[in-house]
Amino acid sequence: MCGFSLPFLPVSGLANYSAVHGGCERILHNGSRTTSSLTASLEIEGTTFSLELLPTVDDELVFARHDGTLFHDGSRTHGGRSGQRSFKVISDSNLRDRQGLLYRAIASWQLFHFQATDLASGVRKSSDVADTAYLRPDASNLAAFLLHLYETEPESYQEIVRAIRLVAPYFDDFEFKKQPGDRIRLFWRAVHSDYVLGAHQFSDGTLRYIALATAFLQPNPPSIMLVDEPELGQHPQGLAFLGGMVQTLPPTTKVILATQSPAFLDFFEPEDVVVVRRQNGASVFERLKGAEYENWLCDYSLGDLWRKNVICAGPETEYMCGANHD
Repeated sequence: MCGFSLPFLPVSGLANYSAVHGGCERILHNGSRTTSSLTASLEIEGTTFSLELLPTVDDELVFARHDGTLFHDGSRTHGGRSGQRSFKVISDSNLRDRQGLLYRAIASWQLFHFQATDLASGVRKSSDVADTAYLRPDASNLAAFLLHLYETEPESYQEIVRAIRLVAPYFDDFEFKKQPGDRIRLFWRAVHSDYVLGAHQFSDGTLRYIALATAFLQPNPPSIMLVDEPELGQHPQGLAFLGGMVQTLPPTTKVILATQSPAFLDFFEPEDVVVVRRQNGASVFERLKGAEYENWLCDYSLGDLWRKNVICAGPETEYMCGANHD
């Protein structure tokens, strides 16, 4: 937001982000007439960072206030809306020096969106052999990342291979072939065959599973992982294995899974689930309380309760959960 790039953002900087997403009127809920400002706070290791953003007549967002340690350009904002100031973009090095804690925390977050697996997608093509710092949000560097694990983290690599064999027992191992221009391409072998197959010969669901297994089983996962619809194209047993991988992640990593799959829900506890409901035209987030479903869960799974609308999260939510319709 303050000018540095992050793995999960297509653009850097508040002004650029606002412009790409249609301006402040499209970012603020129902526009600035309804939502006069946007506030946020973030607690990291006992330190709280906060900010407030205001819309301008130029359809931009500017900082109205901050907590004094978040983003600074060398001059102090004196709080309140009269102290409104647009902050300068500062360099990565200065940012790390001034707000190292905040930078390291946010820069370690990653969003994974593995839906694109068609023949034109990056995950089926070659990647730069040096592109190994992190698994990209679309897994377009999967070949380079897996090769890096094979060479530097063989135990993690073999764990990923074993996880793939659970849903694809015909899979033996990967092969990596160098391409012109320091590129690497992903190939694989089937069990009891010396015929080498290409990544394009995986099904969409299998390729998504491989990307997810790589993300969840990597040796140094990010502090926060956001995964969009991991259930797409997955066999029910594959969902069980993915749920198990999430449960075994270290406590230093938090995972946010956006799902519409009752079957995937079965592998989690009620307290793990935050339901997003639409009420009075707005999205409301509510964490489930296990005690409220204790009797139900004696006979039904969590996914069953969603299907039966005991967990109120279906298309009729706004009309069934107490919203006003004057």
